[in-house]
Amino acid sequence: MIETRLAVRPKDLQSALLEVKPRIVHFCGHGEGEGGLVLQNDSGQPHLVSTEALADLFRHFSHQIECVLLNACYSQVQAEEIGKHINFVIGMRQSILDRSAIVFSEGFYGALGAGESIAKAYEFGRNRIHLELGEGSSQPRKLEPVLTEAESSEGQVPQHLIPRFFINKNPTPIEQPEELSAMPTESESKGNTISFGKNASVSGDVVGGDQTKTTIYKYDESDPKFSQSELLQLLKELKSCIKQASFDEDEKDIATGQIAGAIYEAKQTTPENLVAKKDKIGKYLQETKTILDRVKDVEEIGTKAFLIFQKITGIIGISFS
Repeated sequence: MIETRLAVRPKDLQSALLEVKPRIVHFCGHGEGEGGLVLQNDSGQPHLVSTEALADLFRHFSHQIECVLLNACYSQVQAEEIGKHINFVIGMRQSILDRSAIVFSEGFYGALGAGESIAKAYEFGRNRIHLELGEGSSQPRKLEPVLTEAESSEGQVPQHLIPRFFINKNPTPIEQPEELSAMPTESESKGNTISFGKNASVSGDVVGGDQTKTTIYKYDESDPKFSQSELLQLLKELKSCIKQASFDEDEKDIATGQIAGAIYEAKQTTPENLVAKKDKIGKYLQETKTILDRVKDVEEIGTKAFLIFQKITGIIGISFS
C-alpha cells in the first residue's frame, strides 16, 4: 500500500509519519549535503531541514520504520545519521540523475514485491542501474549488497549513480501492525510505504499493481530443533568470528551485514511467523555462505566459522547451496 505526500512542509512530514505509520519512507526531492534536505515552508518556498532534526524525528519512529530511502543529491550525510536509528537507510553520495533514481526504485520495489529482503532488494536496485545505465563491458561484475566502508570499483557505471546502503549494527525490532500480526505474508517485512517529494515516481506496477499474494504459514509447535536463544547466540558468535578473521575487509562488511539482518529477523521470530522468519534468515545467510566458501582456507573460517554455520543450518532447517 503506497501513500504519497507532495509539496511537504516539516509539519506535514511529522504528521504523515504519525498518521500513516509507514514501514518504508521514500524521499524524492533535493538535498544540499551538510545543509540538509529541501522541503517547503508555508509560502511554498524551499525550506532546508537539518540533518540533526531529521535524525531526531526518525529516532521517534525506530520501532515502526524499517527502511528509509533518500533519492536526493548529496544525501549520504543524512543517511548516515538516520541510520543510527533506522535499521536500513539508502542515500546518495553525490548528485543523482532522475533516471538513475527511477531505475533503482524499479529494481528495489520489484524485488520487495517478489518477497526479497530489503538487503537483497537493494542489490537488485543496483543491478537494475547496471543493466539499464551501465556501459558495455566484458569484465565480470561482482554485486555487493552493502558498501559501508569502501567505495565500489565495479563495472563502468559512474559512482555517483550508485546509492549507498547503511545497515544499523544494532537493529531495532519492528513492531508488527495489529492487522498483520495474525496472518504473516511473504511481504510481511514491507508493510505500508510512504513517499515524500514532488518528483515521486514509484508506480503501482513496480510493486505488482493490484496483484497481492498472501501465504498463510502453518506453525508446528512440536518442532524440537528451533531455539530462538540458541540461534541468536550462534549468529552473534558467527559474526564475531568473521570480524576477527583475516581476509578482505569489504567481504567482511558484506558478510557481517547479512548476519546483522539475520539477527534482526531472529529477534522478531514468534510461533506465528516461524516459517516465514526462517526463510528470511536463510536468505540473509546465503550470501554469507558464499563468502565463507571463498575464504574457507582462512584458519578462523575453516576451523570455527563453518562449524557455527552448520549448527545454525540445523536450527533453521535450511540447506545452502
